[in-house]
Amino acid sequence: CFNIDDQGVLFEDARWSVNPLVLSLRDGVSKNLSVGEKLDRTNILKYIFAMRNEFMQEVGFVVDYFFVDDAAFNDVNIMISDGYVVKTNIAISPKITISNYKNVLKLLKDKKIEKIEYIDLRFPDRIYYKVSDAQDGKHGG
Repeated sequence: CFNIDDQGVLFEDARWSVNPLVLSLRDGVSKNLSVGEKLDRTNILKYIFAMRNEFMQEVGFVVDYFFVDDAAFNDVNIMISDGYVVKTNIAISPKITISNYKNVLKLLKDKKIEKIEYIDLRFPDRIYYKVSDAQDGKHGG
């Protein structure tokens, strides 16, 4: 896990503390990354920085870190400080993703569901979530 600047340069190993001014990125695709190296995935980096800003402005909290698991599919996972993951895809704009995220949070609150493992926002017409007690949820939206 590395802290990364807005140019895609890894500038230090990430410590497990959340800093709203620093972006932390875990990369499950690239191997043997090192400090000073520049990531060559501009589209994913732009998306990650935009998502971080949208979360801070629209939702009001800081993301723990971002995890790029499968660059071929442009999937980006966002680790939320409450202990769950938000699965996203760069094909869907950050504004739409945040709007869908807020909608599913309202749905979960209305259903009195508090513990979840993930919210999957990778599909434009569906929102999936998994409740921590292993009951799957599905909401078409």
